[in-house]
Amino acid sequence: MWITVKDGSGDPVAGHVTLGAAQSVWTFTPAVPLAWNLTYLVEITGAKDGSGNAMGPYSWSFATVTDHAAPVVTGTTPARDATDVDVVAPIKVVFDEPVSDARFSVKDPAGQEITGAVDADGAGNVMASYGWSFTTVPPDEAVPTVSETVPVRDATEVAPSTPIRVTFTEPVTGAQVVVKRPDGAVVAGVLNVDSPRSVSFLPTAALGEETIHTVEVTGARDAAGNTMAAYSWPFTMGVVAPPPNAPKVEATYVSPTNGVGALSSLTPTFEGQVRDPDGRTSTMSIQVEHDPTATGQGTGLIWSGATTSATASGSWAALTIPGGKLTDGWKIRWRARATAAGVNGAWSTWKTITVDVTPSRPAAAAAAFTGDHYTLESCFNEG
Repeated sequence: MWITVKDGSGDPVAGHVTLGAAQSVWTFTPAVPLAWNLTYLVEITGAKDGSGNAMGPYSWSFATVTDHAAPVVTGTTPARDATDVDVVAPIKVVFDEPVSDARFSVKDPAGQEITGAVDADGAGNVMASYGWSFTTVPPDEAVPTVSETVPVRDATEVAPSTPIRVTFTEPVTGAQVVVKRPDGAVVAGVLNVDSPRSVSFLPTAALGEETIHTVEVTGARDAAGNTMAAYSWPFTMGVVAPPPNAPKVEATYVSPTNGVGALSSLTPTFEGQVRDPDGRTSTMSIQVEHDPTATGQGTGLIWSGATTSATASGSWAALTIPGGKLTDGWKIRWRARATAAGVNGAWSTWKTITVDVTPSRPAAAAAAFTGDHYTLESCFNEG
């Protein structure tokens, strides 16, 4: 059987025929939609039944729908007379039916125009002109700033697990975060974007205990291209709690001292008795700082060092501060810590002492030990 569909000019319409399950229903599907408002002719020939009886030719005609309704606008973005519209917001128009060839004419206050193409529906009905106005937001000239930091500025005893995070006053891109040690060395790490308004920095190695670190933030830009001013803040790391099997410094000693209990040398020697619960050998570290109560001499760390050879448990380790670190008249404080097999013990309590190298002071034959359980009194030789 043959099914032929012809348009008003007599030209055949392309398509394909499918046969129903009962073989009594044949369906012709055009390859493309039929045209609006047009008459078509269908011709059937060659149909036979199971006995070979052939039908005579059969034809009929039909007309497609006539569409005289032009498309209309049903919605816009931004809405009519909207204000404070984002300058990068898209301009959208919604129609009541599928259309093509739409032409946009967007004008600024000076009347300058950007044009596009005319929208018509499938039947060729062209829409009536439609217009509306809206107002964009004022120019964004405000630069993004830092609204919150973790740790906070000048924080102390910061836990090693604390993230370094920066939050901005608005969504930004391009932010850079650099963390520096006291000597200016840059800490290696990974910068993550947590949200449009925040980033975090994860060091790849542990930060130094009781060390001041400085965070510098630069480069953050908002959607309008405004770039932040550089921002920085310091914080101080805390101390990691030692494990139960950590070594310790049981007693400490500094010499030489004079008759008033002050240091009589600018290169004194610090000694400590180290002990490890597992009997391991230990090295000893010393930190020397300006006394926080002293004024007019500086603040913070003066010198730190560690012994290069291990000391047996229960024995004394010694470390001498190099020249050029101390100044006569300074008031300082110092402490010691033992390390065994990479395990750090707790720092000893701070000991405060004054540097006084005035030769008129009587020299001390022995300086005071300070420990957990005993004190040896100093003896002096006077002429």
